[in-house]
Amino acid sequence: MAKGLPVVVTRVGGLVEATASYDGAVMVEAANPASLAEGVERGANLVGRRFNGVTSWGQTVSGYSDLIGRICK
Repeated sequence: MAKGLPVVVTRVGGLVEATASYDGAVMVEAANPASLAEGVERGANLVGRRFNGVTSWGQTVSGYSDLIGRICK
């Protein structure tokens, strides 16, 4: 994602949220080989394209600071 390339990502943990604003993300179901195969095919169709929308480290730091601030109140 940092390079603007397409990625195939399973719907687990925080990956859904981490890729929410990234148009190059292809979401697939975890532990589902058919979904993975379909996702790889969809991702292959995106080869050669570049995508924007990756959050910066500054945004990540700000998000953690806000979270920690709310927890420590």
